[in-house]
Amino acid sequence: FCSFVNQLSVMEISENIKLKINIDQKTFSIIEKYKQEIESRFNKSKNFVVEKFSEKSLQQDVHTLFKGKPLLKLNGYSDDLLKTIQDCNFEALSGIQALRITKTFILEVYEPIIREIINTLIIEAFFEEREYQTEFSNVFFAANELKTFILGVEENLSGTSRNSFSFLETLLKNYRATKSASENKILSLIEILNQRIKLGNEKSADILFKLATHIFNVIQDFKSQKPAHVTNIKTIKGAQNREFINQLAASYNDIAKYIKIIKNFVAVDSAVKKQNN
Repeated sequence: FCSFVNQLSVMEISENIKLKINIDQKTFSIIEKYKQEIESRFNKSKNFVVEKFSEKSLQQDVHTLFKGKPLLKLNGYSDDLLKTIQDCNFEALSGIQALRITKTFILEVYEPIIREIINTLIIEAFFEEREYQTEFSNVFFAANELKTFILGVEENLSGTSRNSFSFLETLLKNYRATKSASENKILSLIEILNQRIKLGNEKSADILFKLATHIFNVIQDFKSQKPAHVTNIKTIKGAQNREFINQLAASYNDIAKYIKIIKNFVAVDSAVKKQNN
């Protein structure tokens, strides 16, 4: 009889495919919330690891570009802030390393080296077309304003406003200590800071890419029997013409190296290639 009852129970369960097992809704909600938190933590960690891996894989390129010199720091940003963000389980700020690379390139490479070379070209060149001269000059002037621009971005990020590194650190400390700071408020501020960092990198890269394109065109003129843009490219600086062209090519290559690095962090036209002397 017991065997028959057991068989009957199995039959009833197997035949009734809509059989439901009651789960306490409160327990289910807790499990679901915990699952979402785990997924959120994983995504934050994944994004951070991906960016860190990208930074590590580019170390040799950065080392070559800056000839072994260390990257300039960003005022207001520190490892302590990064640790506080991670300790509070928020996603790290994005593009910090890229902004340091951009700042270093503009202040340590463009300003003291490339700017004067391009200035000589603009002053001494005989342009075939006035329109191209204007276009080239405008891009060059925009590049000359990048120092002020990037330092302005840094100043805004490192200031005392409610959209700064320091205010984020204050919110995080309050959040960690007493949970008095709103999580959404912190997330919103991180997003604002990320956008400002991204803008700093994108605008700088865009202008430098355009400048590199014009330099490339002029170098092609030097190689051509009939220059299309600068008619006197083979006589600029007289007896020092070849040295000047080498400096022009080196300037192009330095910008190309910067673009190659920075396009791993922001969208940049990938058409810039290494220019051989």
